[in-house]
Amino acid sequence: RFARHSKLYWHTSLSSAMEQARNTNRPILSLRMLGRLDEDLSCANSRFFRTFLYPDPEIAASLREDFVLHWQGVRDVPVVTIDFGDGRKLRQPLTGNSVHLLLDTQGRPIDALPGLVSPDSFKVWISEVDQLWSSADRGSDTTFWDAVTTFHRDRAERRRGESTLAITPNQSISELNPLDPKWTELAASRPTTLSATSYQLINQLQAGAEIAMRLAPTKSFAEVPILRSVQPVEQTIARDTVFNLYALQTRIDDMFARASQPIDYDELTQLIYSEVFQMPLDDPWLGLAPESRFAALENGGRIVPDDSTARKSDLSSIPPSGLNSKLAR
Repeated sequence: RFARHSKLYWHTSLSSAMEQARNTNRPILSLRMLGRLDEDLSCANSRFFRTFLYPDPEIAASLREDFVLHWQGVRDVPVVTIDFGDGRKLRQPLTGNSVHLLLDTQGRPIDALPGLVSPDSFKVWISEVDQLWSSADRGSDTTFWDAVTTFHRDRAERRRGESTLAITPNQSISELNPLDPKWTELAASRPTTLSATSYQLINQLQAGAEIAMRLAPTKSFAEVPILRSVQPVEQTIARDTVFNLYALQTRIDDMFARASQPIDYDELTQLIYSEVFQMPLDDPWLGLAPESRFAALENGGRIVPDDSTARKSDLSSIPPSGLNSKLAR
């Protein structure tokens, strides 16, 4: 979706991406997400990637020239419907999380960037991981993994030295509040600037929504908050950036630093969704309807069709008990 703006084209088969990576001697940038990258109703993060990150000329050039691109959905994106009781319904994708994984030519993960970050932070990240891959890929399996774990141990230590907000080694993601004003204060020192291409795309999307508002008043109810949210979008991205880097990515650094050997691609994806995003992929409700939460509704408000079976993720075959098999305790 919007590839005409970014001129980026992606593999949807990891094996074909690995073949191209070996042929071109480039690392693989693999996006794992809810939904599909080529559809409008994908998760929120991926929609912002297509608008704010990939169209940026500098980012697009680097991704096109230095990486092999691959995306794969982990599950269908949840869609929420609000029934107003008079025939009007509001239907939108529920906010979901995506993660960019950096893989070597053998498909081994060496880093991950969770969620949305600013274009400047994304540029720094792809430069850092390209250098990491270049240095680690030249050695033996032992020196390869030593280089990877050292990189993550050093980055986690640096982040914790930069800010007291960075997650501590024994802290859980669930203990952190992404809406804490302290994150906004930290973000204020790191302003976000979007590219002219991104603003052009935003204007196109906004113009389309305004036309739709004039033609369909019921639709305007849904679109007005979206249009208003474009105005402070840079501040929102800045806040998401610091939280994702100092909390989520630093927790992933700990995962890599503790691992005694390379982590499997699917295993790492499972770990990130369950422990970092708090959205276990083997939970049919994606952590949104925990049994411990009392809603004063029968069955907690959960409705399961009798005549259909929920689609399972392609990762659902991995037993939860085996997720940490390669992580040092």
